[in-house]
Amino acid sequence: MIRPTLASAALLALAGCSGKAGDSYVPVKATPIPPAQVEKGKEASLLPFKVGNSWTYIAKTVVQIQNKQTSREAIVTFRISKVEDVPGGRRATLELISNNKTVDRQVWMVNSRGIYQISIGTAKPRIFSTPIPAILFPVENGKKFSWTGSDGKTQMTYNFTVMGSQEVDTEEKRLAGIAIESKGTSKSGKITEKTDRTIWFTPGVGIVRIRESTLSNVGGSELLLSLKSHTVK
Repeated sequence: MIRPTLASAALLALAGCSGKAGDSYVPVKATPIPPAQVEKGKEASLLPFKVGNSWTYIAKTVVQIQNKQTSREAIVTFRISKVEDVPGGRRATLELISNNKTVDRQVWMVNSRGIYQISIGTAKPRIFSTPIPAILFPVENGKKFSWTGSDGKTQMTYNFTVMGSQEVDTEEKRLAGIAIESKGTSKSGKITEKTDRTIWFTPGVGIVRIRESTLSNVGGSELLLSLKSHTVK
């Protein structure tokens, strides 16, 4: 997100001070976090499907339309309300809850080949022409895959790269997650949008962080989701 940070403000304030730092100061090294790894055959743990599992995030957004910029921060929760067996895998319905109301609904699927998103929306769900892969198995650093399809109105193309284990800050604690980077283009009517997104999956936890930037011929936006708490049964 592009805006002044608390750290930047602190540095500016310190620049006006006349005190001298002591030579005896030794910075404390951060304790290393074991890299995120997932065993072959247990990749479904990257997004555990069980009714009642939930993930609460701090969502920060910045939207720029022409010369007007707006920033927002909210608490949102994804909760699994339904899990069912389907041919070759399992399907889960995730409710997106904000201010105690379901504001969105997503359907995901996991099978022996990967984790996919099937649809998004409540009253009139947008069903993708073929499921969009979030991550494919086996999970291998540097692995690339792609997807091209539509939701009936918008044509989309995405290219994915497995970036491997990375340490990330969350509102809950510092975690190691397997980063999946995607770059894509979507076109609906006269609007063309480019998206740059990274999702971090932690085995046994789920999605712990999402960073997304979009730019179109009408404006742009920045989104950051950071895990605040989670319940995984």
